[in-house]
Amino acid sequence: MAASLSAQIATMASDLYREHVKGRVVDWDVPEQASGQQEMRNEPQVGGIYVRLFLKDPKFPLRNPKRFLEGLLDQYLTSVAASQYDGQAVDTELPLLLSAAPVSLLRMYPALADHVGYLGYVPKLVSAVAHGASRETIASETYVSEDGSLQQNSQTPPERVRLNCLRVLH
Repeated sequence: MAASLSAQIATMASDLYREHVKGRVVDWDVPEQASGQQEMRNEPQVGGIYVRLFLKDPKFPLRNPKRFLEGLLDQYLTSVAASQYDGQAVDTELPLLLSAAPVSLLRMYPALADHVGYLGYVPKLVSAVAHGASRETIASETYVSEDGSLQQNSQTPPERVRLNCLRVLH
C-alpha cells in the first residue's frame, strides 16, 4: 500500500510540475478518492484502528485499550447476531476476525478481563456462542468419526456449548 501511495504521489507531483513549467497556474487540491482508500474501505475498524492490522501487531500501543475492547465486543456481538438472525448472505470471516482481536488484546492486557466481566459482556458472549452452536453441528446428535463410521455424540448440550466457547477463545 505504501508503494502504491508513493507512486500515486509521484504521478501527481510530475503532473503538477508539467503544468507549472507550461506557465499555467494550477489550483491543486488533494483528490477526493485515493486508490489506497478504496482498498481499506471495507476493512473492519474499531475506534480508528484496523482490526487486521492490530492482529498483525497486537503489541501496537493503544491510546485507550478499554474502549477498543468494548468496540470489538460490540461489533462482534452485532456481527454474530447478523449472521444468525438475518437470512441474508453475510461475511463469515468478520465474526472470526472480531473474535480473534479481543483474544489478542486480552493476551496483551490481561487486566482488561475484569473490565469485560464488569460491563456484562460475558453473558452476552456466552448466549451468542450458545445460539450459534445450537444452529451448527450441535443440533446433530450423530457424527462421522475419523475411520468413517457413524458415531453417537455423547456430550450434553452444556458441555458442547462450553467446548464451542473454548474453541472461539482459542
